[in-house]
Amino acid sequence: MLQKYNKSKAVKIIEHLTFKIEHLKEYSYNENSQISQTKYNNNSYNITNTYNSRNWLTQSTSSNGLFDFTLGYLSNGNIATQYLTGSYRSNFPDLRVIKSSNHTPTYS
Repeated sequence: MLQKYNKSKAVKIIEHLTFKIEHLKEYSYNENSQISQTKYNNNSYNITNTYNSRNWLTQSTSSNGLFDFTLGYLSNGNIATQYLTGSYRSNFPDLRVIKSSNHTPTYS
């Protein structure tokens, strides 16, 4: 059995399905094609990345202070220090970093 095409019904369906597309994530890049900033939910939350002269990631900061970190490097490129800050730490009150002589952190 064939059905007739109902133009007014099709238009109503299309109008019902039309919605505004919002960007969930947007990237900005520096001159070396590295991500310099990430914007989430139409710029309501941002993460900014900083790089050193060797183009290694040295710092990442969030707009609301939820999670920030700073990296320090040895001359061979290995990570020597790592500093983590932010309000996320309240979720892990028992986590303690124990420094070691071989630059490998251990957790207890």
